[in-house]
Amino acid sequence: MNRSRIILAVAVLMSLLVAGPAAANEWLWGLTYETAVPVGDTKEFSQDSFSWRGMGFEGRSFIYQEMTVGFSVSWNVFHSKLSNQTFSQPGQDLHGTQLRDINAVPIYLNMHYYGGQRYGWRPYFGLNAGTMYAEHRLDMGLYSFREENWHFAVAPEIGIQFPYDRLLGYFSIRWNYGMKSGEIDEVNYFSFRFGIGLR
Repeated sequence: MNRSRIILAVAVLMSLLVAGPAAANEWLWGLTYETAVPVGDTKEFSQDSFSWRGMGFEGRSFIYQEMTVGFSVSWNVFHSKLSNQTFSQPGQDLHGTQLRDINAVPIYLNMHYYGGQRYGWRPYFGLNAGTMYAEHRLDMGLYSFREENWHFAVAPEIGIQFPYDRLLGYFSIRWNYGMKSGEIDEVNYFSFRFGIGLR
């Protein structure tokens, strides 16, 4: 990714944090458990219909009563075991049981807009943008084939936040899309995020 774009994105985020009214500058911190459904090329490679393995960490700052800017880091894993498969490489065909894994680590800056009352139930929607590290791995017997790349990634998101005193819970659905990079096609999946946070 172009370094000047990264610097520009960070500068915009920092200026929004500084420009927001001091009274609204409240931080939310959260940990998430994430499940995920692969789609497109990600599902074609992983052959996995659902993943139970994922987690994340995020921080958001209210720059206005209805708007936050922040960041998030997540880790989603797709795993499948396929029997009686053939894998073709130049000059050889391998037949047997395949273990296929995708590790996806999206790192985003984000902006969210909230409805509802400040300390009540609040639906929200937002946009995440940044980069995603992705590793594709295929194991067959003694052989292992691995590709890894960094992708430019975006992720629209909708969710709801339900507070309880200083603690809060939230649930969101995020569509993660990492653009094609090197030998890896786009990384494409929906994550279902169950979070608990502190403000």
